[in-house]
Amino acid sequence: MNKKILYSFSFLTLFILSTIQPVVAGDYEFPVPDAAIGIVTKTNIKLYDEGMWKDVVGDDLLPDDIWDNDGDVDVQGAKSKSKVTEIKEGEQLKGTDVADDELSLVVDMDAALKGDIAALVDGIIKNLNNNQSWIDDGTIANLTAYLNIIALGIMTEAEIIANYEEKFDCWMVIRDKWNFVKGAFPSSPNKADDEVPFIEDPKDVLNLFLGIKKAIEEILPIIDNRTLYINGFIGQINSTHLAYLTALPSPNNTLYTDLSNIAGAINILLGGLANSLDKYLYKEDFLWDAFTAGIPVMAPVEDFLEEIIDIFDEDAWTVDGVVVTYETSREEDYTVEFTYGDTGTQDSVIFLNDDGEEFYIKLGMPIVIPGYDLFIVLGLSAIFIIGLIYIINKKRT
Repeated sequence: MNKKILYSFSFLTLFILSTIQPVVAGDYEFPVPDAAIGIVTKTNIKLYDEGMWKDVVGDDLLPDDIWDNDGDVDVQGAKSKSKVTEIKEGEQLKGTDVADDELSLVVDMDAALKGDIAALVDGIIKNLNNNQSWIDDGTIANLTAYLNIIALGIMTEAEIIANYEEKFDCWMVIRDKWNFVKGAFPSSPNKADDEVPFIEDPKDVLNLFLGIKKAIEEILPIIDNRTLYINGFIGQINSTHLAYLTALPSPNNTLYTDLSNIAGAINILLGGLANSLDKYLYKEDFLWDAFTAGIPVMAPVEDFLEEIIDIFDEDAWTVDGVVVTYETSREEDYTVEFTYGDTGTQDSVIFLNDDGEEFYIKLGMPIVIPGYDLFIVLGLSAIFIIGLIYIINKKRT
């Protein structure tokens, strides 16, 4: 009788334990339990040595440059928080969504080239064409050829999606997110329904990079070409027809000035766009952007992290267990450590100088997620039950 009771309790305990295991997704498991829904997690800036940061990293790359949408990341003692509101299985991450800000800028420039800029160039050509004593048919033909290239634009959103959009299987954690602040949090989150994708296959992290890289490598030459034609058009006008255009009666006398101003703005815009796109052209930079953005991983966490670092194969990036390390240099050599927890999210980000001295720490504050402490409780309960049955059995015999 006692053995039957013992077996029953043992079986029941094992059965309960088996029903709360993380969900399997291919070779890896989704590590966040359903009980995490409603849980609030907090992160604080435990240390920020501004002087050492500027000595080691420099003052042209500060914490609020790295985490530019996260609030007071450069204030020691500031805290952020997030609250999980939903967990979705069977989702897909679109590669174009990852570079959405930069690709949206490409789409905006495409519309500008086909719209306002093409109209301005066309207006200049028509005004020059109205005065054949200033300009010959050959020059008009050349300028029209410039216009035809400029008016091609770059690439529409539909074309970008058709040519480059890839989808990757993932779990999606939906959260409300409050930015870093020193003091009380506002009542409403800074970002509601923030999507955090857990990509199911580490190889898809590399495929994500390669897909975006392909898009950028094909888009940048088109941008360069259109810029060349805009500047070429302005150069030709400068050399022969500027006096005529600026002498036109209002409002046509502003055509050239308007075009020059817009072209100048586009050149500045292109410079910024090229810089922001760099992280999608080099694996080392893409990893930096991914890990500083807090890329979450599946379980086993150690194995998933190891596979990501192995397939990217960048000397500056290494992994030891749940700690990913990036070694780099700016003003001086320094190291950044990204440490992960059981739920596949980052527990901490630590910057250290070449002597191992910490000068920046972003640290997750400990919480208890039901489902993880449950394993411990059930384990202790099983031990207690088995022990109790043993004592009862001992007394009876």
